[in-house]
Amino acid sequence: MSEKYIIITDEHGERFTSSIHDFLADIRFPLGLDSRVEYVGITKNPEIRPTDGKHSGLTATLHRLADECRDTLIYFNLFKVFSMSGDGSILFNVSVANAMNDHIDVEIEADILEKCFIFYFDAAGQDKNRKHELSELRNNLKQMSEKRNVTRIHVHYEFQEYSDYGVFSSTAVQSAARHIFTLLIAENEVKMIDERGKVKNLV
Repeated sequence: MSEKYIIITDEHGERFTSSIHDFLADIRFPLGLDSRVEYVGITKNPEIRPTDGKHSGLTATLHRLADECRDTLIYFNLFKVFSMSGDGSILFNVSVANAMNDHIDVEIEADILEKCFIFYFDAAGQDKNRKHELSELRNNLKQMSEKRNVTRIHVHYEFQEYSDYGVFSSTAVQSAARHIFTLLIAENEVKMIDERGKVKNLV
């Protein structure tokens, strides 16, 4: 075994080589580790964008972390977005995947998701563009509120199968395998409520 790879030889002499992280993720052995979120971003071409040097925010973060004795992992996430209707006066709500009815424009959907995680994890390295990011979030939420009567956004972030690689923390969020929070929209105010009910005004 080296620092980066592990080689396993089976009883027939067949060799299997894997990165140490892929190996640990596959066997899901609990090591009590977590990943600290340092940067959140979106891209239309994930196959090249994060590593081609053109993503200035990520590049700056990778440069900042280069001297630390930690591994840097880049996670790609796919999200299921649903539109729900109902005001509590009826016994059921209607829930439809946004991919089916395009209730919310996909560009706005992606941008809001990005901003939700930026402000939830509140990584210290993303302070530079905070005012700009909040302005964009407010504008998109206002547009959604006016056009689609959206008043809140619920986010549930959790890996389908538990692994140490799905446990996340940040300078503002405690280590956990599940992150649930709600964004409330009220005129120009945006409030974030975490799973414990703690309210944070985004200013």
